[in-house]
Amino acid sequence: MIKKGFEIGFIFLFALIVISEVYAIVGVSPASYTVNFEPNLERTFSFGFIFDEGAESEVYTAGALTEYVTINKESLKGSGEVVATLKLPESIEQPGEHRIFIGAKQIPSGTAGIGIVGNARGVIKVIVPYPGKYAEVIFEASNANAGEPVDFSVMIDNKGKEELDVGVSIEITDSSKEITETLDFENIIIPISGSEKLTRQLDTTNYKPGDYNATAIVRYGKESIEREAVFRLGELYVGISNYSAEFEKNKINKFEIEAESFWNDVINNLFANISIKGYNIEFLTPSIDLAPWTKSKLTGFFDTSEIKEEEFQAEIVLNYHGKTTSKIVNLKFREEKDYKLYTLVGASVAVVFVIIIIIFLILWKKHKNGKKK
Repeated sequence: MIKKGFEIGFIFLFALIVISEVYAIVGVSPASYTVNFEPNLERTFSFGFIFDEGAESEVYTAGALTEYVTINKESLKGSGEVVATLKLPESIEQPGEHRIFIGAKQIPSGTAGIGIVGNARGVIKVIVPYPGKYAEVIFEASNANAGEPVDFSVMIDNKGKEELDVGVSIEITDSSKEITETLDFENIIIPISGSEKLTRQLDTTNYKPGDYNATAIVRYGKESIEREAVFRLGELYVGISNYSAEFEKNKINKFEIEAESFWNDVINNLFANISIKGYNIEFLTPSIDLAPWTKSKLTGFFDTSEIKEEEFQAEIVLNYHGKTTSKIVNLKFREEKDYKLYTLVGASVAVVFVIIIIIFLILWKKHKNGKKK
């Protein structure tokens, strides 16, 4: 008993060590800075590192452009602040986003249980402009219910070395790829390293429920950028996308229904009423709340002892917000497995296998005795 108690205590102590290592407090604030490239730019950036009290860590730099950054200290004890000084050159050839990591990595104490150490990193993002005119575009569209407005947003970032004179339009197409409407914006000027967010609402009063495609076309100079987004116009409808189709005889079975929402709001208190055709069997499922544009399961239970046919039908009726969706479905019983036959076959195979082994041993023994003679 003493030995067993010692073992349990050791395991408990080891678990505490592991947990203390895994859940060590590590972090950095702020997580990142962003700076647009300027020739010979000089700036300082402060990072606050958070470590367990007394933990020692080494401070380091990594990533791109590290030759242009210096740090004010090489190590930390516990939490502390690190100041990084960035001195950029006259020019950088490679355009785009360059990331400089300022990190602090915990030094193992020598008494750590499993050697897990904390490592926190902040980042300085240096944005180097592209030659000439260059833009990056993000386009988003919201879902709505038919008759409600759809929100569009076009985010344009000037990543080039020249200002942009930008024209924007949004084309709406339906499922047949026909353009139903075009929204035009007034031209705007975006300075170097600047950005603009354009927004517009689409009136869907005359639109039917369904899926639509929107294309934002951004033009500047001789360049043109297209970005697409799909939006859905919902209707208050819940479909039956799947259901249980096979059951076992003479027992209580689970009946699952997969319901799919085509509405852009939450549908509360959705439940199903299921009745077996030709029998006085009817049951309900508990109600659920169905999130917009999602699928979820409704589950009920029923007894199959009264059902005599191998195949039968049921009517599923979904109830929600004063509306219903109904569907008659074909169901059947699973084929019953003859476990006695499986047992007999298994036993026969085992007997044959044993006989083969015995014959092999007899032949091997005769062969061995023949060799001796």
